[in-house]
Amino acid sequence: MKDLTDKNEAALKQVLAETGRELRDLRRRVAQQDLKNVRAIRAARVTVARVYTILRHINNKTDSKPD
Repeated sequence: MKDLTDKNEAALKQVLAETGRELRDLRRRVAQQDLKNVRAIRAARVTVARVYTILRHINNKTDSKPD
């Protein structure tokens, strides 16, 4: 989580895209019964959720205006 919070918005979007491709590949491999470690899917989903959470936090921080 620490390494994700240190990244900027563009880098987070790239991580999101890469993890999405990895998740698609993992799901395909499960369908083909080629994947032994099915928990890798959960790890990829958690990473995607963390990135979305951090991006939402960044956007909320930039949207809020000081009084």
